[in-house]
Amino acid sequence: MTNYEIRPLGRADITTLLESTPEANLWGYMDETKIETLLMADSWTGLANGQIVACGGIVRIWPGLAEAWIAVTPLVRQYPVFVVRAVKEFLTVVTGAYGLRRIEAHVNAGFYQAVVFAERLGFKIDARLLKYGPNGETFYLMSLVM
Repeated sequence: MTNYEIRPLGRADITTLLESTPEANLWGYMDETKIETLLMADSWTGLANGQIVACGGIVRIWPGLAEAWIAVTPLVRQYPVFVVRAVKEFLTVVTGAYGLRRIEAHVNAGFYQAVVFAERLGFKIDARLLKYGPNGETFYLMSLVM
């Protein structure tokens, strides 16, 4: 039987995530300043049998608006239902707690699984952002509007 746990994001979780899944660094996105922001924001870690499956959260931009983020390890392939349920529950809680009207996410258009994951969470594509990524990748601006 799998033991699932969701806990607040900690610095050790980010270190473990980046060591086990270097691509989670998103082109250097997780520098020290941004890590501090994520640790102060509403962020969580999802574990299965004591191993990190995903870390994610929101950063509130202004009243009613937040930006979502998530980084996953290869274990997400074994526990996709857990991750989807955990994220849905988290989004429901923060939506109510902060009176959010809109949650946005920037999703690499070339990462099909990430686009499908966001759509399963209820996000819709608002815009196609040509040459948005650090290497000129196209991204989607996706939103969940309440």
